[in-house]
Amino acid sequence: MDHSFGNALQDGYQLVKTLKLSEAVFLADEWIARCKSDEEKIPFLNLKGEALLHGGHYFLASSCFFESLRLSELYKTKAFKAEAHVGLSYVYRFLEDYKSAIEYAGSCKEMVAATTEIYIKALISEGISNARLGNFEEAELLLQKALQLSENIADDYLMTTCIKSQADLFLNRKDYVRALQLYEKALLALKQQEHFVLKTMILVRMGEALEQSGNFAK
Repeated sequence: MDHSFGNALQDGYQLVKTLKLSEAVFLADEWIARCKSDEEKIPFLNLKGEALLHGGHYFLASSCFFESLRLSELYKTKAFKAEAHVGLSYVYRFLEDYKSAIEYAGSCKEMVAATTEIYIKALISEGISNARLGNFEEAELLLQKALQLSENIADDYLMTTCIKSQADLFLNRKDYVRALQLYEKALLALKQQEHFVLKTMILVRMGEALEQSGNFAK
């Protein structure tokens, strides 16, 4: 993959992070059309899948990830195959099929090194899915491991996502004091201003924690 492909992917994922999803899908489709081989299409299928996933189009997203998976197996591109697996883990989690989400996250972790963003995203999805199934201790361990790894690679978006997910866990257990402490920590971890969507999600959850604990004014 040449330099321009890499730049396009980077731009596309930045669009996803800022929820400019239609632009991300357009960019992915544009580059899929420009690709000279099916192998070159794989990362852009993953990008399109992630954009559709964040837009709530779960079945369209899964189609992209399954096509990416098919091509990844054909061309033996392990990293992109892992990315498709973690994408499917997120799809199944949003569809509340938590066992399938855990299975896809687990298979993803077997394909890539623990120092990669994909591995950390798999841990996060696995942790949240375990929490939804009531496996709180396992969820805490997975999310804490994800946080440590994201700190090692100094990725503030992943760090913040991990801390927010930990806070959500305590919110669901009605431990509002601990949840609010972690939401505050998550806001401090979020350094880049363009990640305003993640910041908004944290503030909404903080509001929920304050409301449920009776602190209506704040």
